[in-house]
Amino acid sequence: MRILYISDVNFSSENAPPIHVKAIVNNLSKLGNKMFLIAQKTGNIGIRAKIKYLRTTRINVLKAIVFNLKLFFILPKYIKKNKIDAIYTRQSGSLIAPTIVSWLFSIPFLTEVNGNMEEEMIELDKHRFFIKINNFVEELSYNIAKKIIVMTPNLKRYLIKKYKIQSRKIIVIENGVDSEILKPLEKNLCKSKLKLNKNYYYLCYVGNFTPWQGLESLIKSFKESSISFPNIKLLLIGDGKLKDNLVRLSKDYGLENKVIFVGKVKHKLISYYIGSSEICFAPFTKERNKRMGNSAFKIYEYASCGKPIITTHPNFVTKNKCGLIAEAENPEELAKKTIHLLNNPRIARKMGKNGRKAILKSYSWGNVAEITQKLIKKVIKENKNENPSK
Repeated sequence: MRILYISDVNFSSENAPPIHVKAIVNNLSKLGNKMFLIAQKTGNIGIRAKIKYLRTTRINVLKAIVFNLKLFFILPKYIKKNKIDAIYTRQSGSLIAPTIVSWLFSIPFLTEVNGNMEEEMIELDKHRFFIKINNFVEELSYNIAKKIIVMTPNLKRYLIKKYKIQSRKIIVIENGVDSEILKPLEKNLCKSKLKLNKNYYYLCYVGNFTPWQGLESLIKSFKESSISFPNIKLLLIGDGKLKDNLVRLSKDYGLENKVIFVGKVKHKLISYYIGSSEICFAPFTKERNKRMGNSAFKIYEYASCGKPIITTHPNFVTKNKCGLIAEAENPEELAKKTIHLLNNPRIARKMGKNGRKAILKSYSWGNVAEITQKLIKKVIKENKNENPSK
């Protein structure tokens, strides 16, 4: 198949969206598909595809407009020249051109949805005008798309309810992880690599500092955990809107020397930070769990590195017996679970091994790509039957 992936993510960052795009494109390419990518970022971004870069502008509010205008102009010729069989996008509230062009030229269009964008925009204090644009673009894309790929059953239920989409149109395909890069490593080797004190035990969180991650509860719980275990420190890897608030909270609790704000790190170093740690956390809020369900990169990354997980969402962890579940927004229970695992290292190691085993069996990007490939083939076949002259 000849598949065109169109993305407006920032490939210079080390967070989940560009990692996801690269993983899907690269693994579909490994399966023998001819992959094409249209993106904003210039330079070598490590993708096995024929890449076309569209330069936009330095002005953030105009980037989406310029990108879409250029897409409207170049896509018809590009699709015809490269004999594109299907268009695939990572859904964005500002990416409208692929949807309309696919409809005009009867090219099968699939879109992937990774979250409740309206709720996330509200929590990030985005202007109501931009939220309305996002909702309009989403609804148009979902109506035109042949299939909508979501990460969790909760997201599927949300889209059905909000946009009145038929259930059969939405396919759940959970996230994956690169198990070759994110793998178990010897703890002291990791600490040496990162120049961490070998006399301390480390706990770890990887991800954005956004309202739905539950980091306030994690820091509050760490106060109690550190009383029981004075030689532990908490590594917070990432950045985001709440960083200043979290720094202040750490100081208010007298934890400024024990909570380490590492900042953003290169993806290749994530396995070392996880590998240095005794326990890894995904302490999502109640609202996040309700609207999203479970398919967070961090949980798969922790499991792939063979570490026990404490989270507030049960699906993956309970199913694979690779960690403990705490009630969302309950610091006391988070602390209780943390202390339990620190007191029972044998149980913690067993959970870590279970998580790694689950990733290798069912959650690699290769598995995700195989499922996605079958879906795209089905969509292309159905489209040819509907449009025999195309």
